[in-house]
Amino acid sequence: EHGAGGILVVTSQEDVQLSGHSGYRTARVRSLASTICRLHAAELEARSQSRIQLQRSTYLSEISHATEEIGALTALDGATLLTCSLRLAGFGVVMPIADGGDVVEASDAQASVVRPFDLGMRGTRHRAGAAYARAHPGSVVFVASADGHLGCFYRGPERNEVVLWRFRPSDLRGL
Repeated sequence: EHGAGGILVVTSQEDVQLSGHSGYRTARVRSLASTICRLHAAELEARSQSRIQLQRSTYLSEISHATEEIGALTALDGATLLTCSLRLAGFGVVMPIADGGDVVEASDAQASVVRPFDLGMRGTRHRAGAAYARAHPGSVVFVASADGHLGCFYRGPERNEVVLWRFRPSDLRGL
């Protein structure tokens, strides 16, 4: 929504090392996943409908605020990194641009139908995102272009190539 594009990485680890990369490491704060779990637990424990609504409203407000802040950080130069529990680990992280290796574009959610994808047709963010996904299997890298297009890079431990899912702005309306 900020129109600047950006990179958001959800790592496959809880402890992310930013050494060697410039950027800003954040203090160890509560993760979005723990807030969502607290919301679920509160709903299960609540004894009255009014208490459920109050707790739900409070937790949803906290989740919405955190999501907006993380989204705003992606507008800065460099990547925004979240841990596997969705805790903000750092932002403004300069990711090395290396050979992304083989990248294939998926035509379906399971990546059972793929075709080769030429990274040379894309910019620095895409090359950096693909390289990160290749070097950190299990991590999910979202790359947003300033024009609103969104790409998602992932390399599972069972694959040699990095898989790219591409979304048009119209695919994302209403999310």
